[in-house]
Amino acid sequence: MRTIYPLKAKLEAVKGDPGCFEMEPGIVIFNGNCDECVPYCESLCCQIYDYVALTEEEVKTGRYEFIEEDPNCGCVKCHGMRELGIRYSLPKNPDYSCVYLDENKRCGIYEIRPQTCRNYNCKDKIFPFENDYKGGISSNRSKQEQLLIPLKAKLQAVKDNPGCFELAPDSVTFNGNCDQCVPYCGSLCCELYEFVKLTEEEAKSGRYEFIEEDPTCNCERCVGMRDLDIHYTLPKKENFSCIYLDKNKRCSIYEIRPQTCRDYNCKDRVFPLELDL
Repeated sequence: MRTIYPLKAKLEAVKGDPGCFEMEPGIVIFNGNCDECVPYCESLCCQIYDYVALTEEEVKTGRYEFIEEDPNCGCVKCHGMRELGIRYSLPKNPDYSCVYLDENKRCGIYEIRPQTCRNYNCKDKIFPFENDYKGGISSNRSKQEQLLIPLKAKLQAVKDNPGCFELAPDSVTFNGNCDQCVPYCGSLCCELYEFVKLTEEEAKSGRYEFIEEDPTCNCERCVGMRDLDIHYTLPKKENFSCIYLDKNKRCSIYEIRPQTCRDYNCKDRVFPLELDL
């Protein structure tokens, strides 16, 4: 399951009472003692999962709006739900937030929230954090940068040559000296972004397959592209990896890769770590 690590709403909720988290350079760690910020669960349940799964019993209660996976539909949403074995899920707003958040970003159904929301616990989770906390929450990070922070392909690429990262018990920090793992960029460009943006010039160059945002379409992908002001994007596989990764997870167009891929640098990035190297 793809994970999303948003911070803004959660930190806004607890910034006046920091007893439930610890700040370290570049990261924040929640300790699970979060009674003081209930019901500010929106950043750690409805956004941590691409799909907030509902059981059939929950759907039958009539308490929730829901989306049902259509086995005959090939849209991104139904593909994703099938991939994860999810039949029913809560709907999302175009910005990926839950439809049940109120105007203050509080959960509007906290007392009757689904089991998926109840199961998630932020205890000991490490979240990358790039803003000056004391100065407030910055909005400088693009929405794209807040979306996907995967690790597996990158770490698999460098695990036998660890000169470009430092490993801590629950996190990994890349130092940017990644020449030895080029072109293993798959996990830090094509997956970091929900959409790998192409300029109009890149789309017209004929070098890449691309998807063009349709202004008349309200599918999840086109709405997401419009929200981020993206007109052209590289296609993704069903597992959200780039179509240009080869069987060894190497970028097959590394020398001519788009500017979006070139712009991302992993130097000093702190990533949560949940796999055994």
